Amino acid sequence: MKKVYIVIIAVVVVLVLVAGYLGFVPGLSYLLGASSPRDLGVRATPADFASASTKLGRTVTKLDSGVAVDKSAVYVGSHPIDIQLSSEEFTATRQQGIYEYSPFGKDFQAKFNSDGTVEMSGVWIRDHIASYGKAFKINDAEIQTLTDGLNKYQSDPAFYLKGTVTITNNVPDIKIQDAQLGKVPIPTTVVPNDAVNQLVQETIQHIPGLSIDSLSISNGKMHIKGTYPDKIELASTTP
Repeated sequence: MKKVYIVIIAVVVVLVLVAGYLGFVPGLSYLLGASSPRDLGVRATPADFASASTKLGRTVTKLDSGVAVDKSAVYVGSHPIDIQLSSEEFTATRQQGIYEYSPFGKDFQAKFNSDGTVEMSGVWIRDHIASYGKAFKINDAEIQTLTDGLNKYQSDPAFYLKGTVTITNNVPDIKIQDAQLGKVPIPTTVVPNDAVNQLVQETIQHIPGLSIDSLSISNGKMHIKGTYPDKIELASTTP
């Protein structure tokens, strides 16, 4: 069970698990909010998506339909970035992304607070977890642990996270202060931060063209310096 907590939290930058109220009965899950993510008050728009794309200096295009899962995300080139993203801009990159196997629902929100903490909420799409893990070369055993945990739900469960995040030379320092899946609070004492950080670091290293010299949250914004892919090609069901 401890590994479930590790993988669920790490895969956002990546978060796990009793009937009805806790998310095991679909009708009651929706009625009682186990499948409804916490509203953080972040309202992202298409203009925020365009602004984020301009700052990141990238273009995003669709791959041909029917592409193999392990080839469903392609990164081309690399260029330096030194930018700040608002809560709305970062949220828009998740809400309006076209990736077919994104494990985060369109209700995803990220809120960068003035005290340097970040909050994230959304819905885990269970059917996408295995494909997402394969595409981004996440350890099979960890993905299986996550899938097994989430399959205890009969509906896609909501999640909530709060904590601090910094990255220096691709090495993350993530400290979780609050976590919840469905209606289940996850004790942060059971989350080994070293394992979370290792999984995030491995994920960064598997994205060609991405390198993070520094990443931090301050004054309500995410500050990023490093390199970023010029072009991203993604499998998509969006017309």
